[in-house]
Amino acid sequence: MGQVKSAVRLSAFTVLAGLLTVQAQTPVNQPPALAAVVIAAPAADSLVVPDGTEFNVVNQALVSSKTATEGDPVDFKVDADVLINGVVVIAKGTLVKGEVTNAEHNGHFGKSGKLSIRVSSTTSIDGQQIKLRAARGKSGSDATGSTVALTVLFGPIGLLKHGSNAELKEGARMVVYTDAPLTVHHHA
Repeated sequence: MGQVKSAVRLSAFTVLAGLLTVQAQTPVNQPPALAAVVIAAPAADSLVVPDGTEFNVVNQALVSSKTATEGDPVDFKVDADVLINGVVVIAKGTLVKGEVTNAEHNGHFGKSGKLSIRVSSTTSIDGQQIKLRAARGKSGSDATGSTVALTVLFGPIGLLKHGSNAELKEGARMVVYTDAPLTVHHHA
């Protein structure tokens, strides 16, 4: 047993002496060579815009149930730069496309007009189309992409009952959400 302990001590001393020899042979002003390690990292010039990213849009022209018809385009603009980690991914003033999905004129017996608008898409800073929706969360398998209609209700976003027609006023603000995650490339 005593010989085993002596052999272990001698082996440990030999390894230590070998390390010191390697250290002594390396010039002082040069670090020892290291093995190259490659770590995959996301590109520094790309960001992911998460599904459900919220931002405001502003209506660009009056839309009235009196004159609108299904399929009429409705233009909005992004109200403020949309930032991810402090980087602009959708610029202020970018066009947001929408369309009238339902417009009913006022009718007999005091029937009020109705107006429904779908907000469909905008463009990222790198020119990619970003699909939009009008609800914070998806509420079913058919509630994806540009098929979700935003039924504009009387109230806080600028739709007012004027006489008996429904109107979305110019300058009315609405909240919209991105409909899927998207990788956007930017220039630092």
